[in-house]
Amino acid sequence: MDVDTRLLRYFATVAAEGNLTSAAQRLFVSQPALTKQIKQLESQLGVQLFTRSRAGMTLTAAGRALADATPP
Repeated sequence: MDVDTRLLRYFATVAAEGNLTSAAQRLFVSQPALTKQIKQLESQLGVQLFTRSRAGMTLTAAGRALADATPP
């Protein structure tokens, strides 16, 4: 399966920031567009990468595995 490198960059930024709004600002994209891209990546991989809450986003076990396998 080929995954768009842009999606991986978006994932890595959200993982580092722990917050969609901050990550969107850092990436110069809108928050709704970033949310859509993260959901697209989760759909392609067939796993949930983040646990979403009012406090922000934390990596699931699958998200942690992807973060560990994704070069900085």
